[in-house]
Amino acid sequence: MSIKETTKIAQELYPELNIKLPIAVPKPILYSAAWLMEIGGKISGKAPLLTTKEIGMFFSGLQQNFDISKARKELGLNPKNPITAVKEAMQYLYENFL
Repeated sequence: MSIKETTKIAQELYPELNIKLPIAVPKPILYSAAWLMEIGGKISGKAPLLTTKEIGMFFSGLQQNFDISKARKELGLNPKNPITAVKEAMQYLYENFL
């Protein structure tokens, strides 16, 4: 499920929060920010919030698709559809953290 789809669900569920889609940031700016965070992390000894490696993985189109057929067959796993799962997670976050 994309960020755009997830944001649309959040906007429909909680219009009072005025949730906006994240703005697109050019790659060079993201790489520069990540590089600065890495330098800051080395100085402070703390892990950077964002790394150039993470930016590279994001822009490489990395997708993680998993085959759950074995879990369905052997464990009887029957996961919720993504939309329901996202709605329930957002409701939980809204009720417990806002």
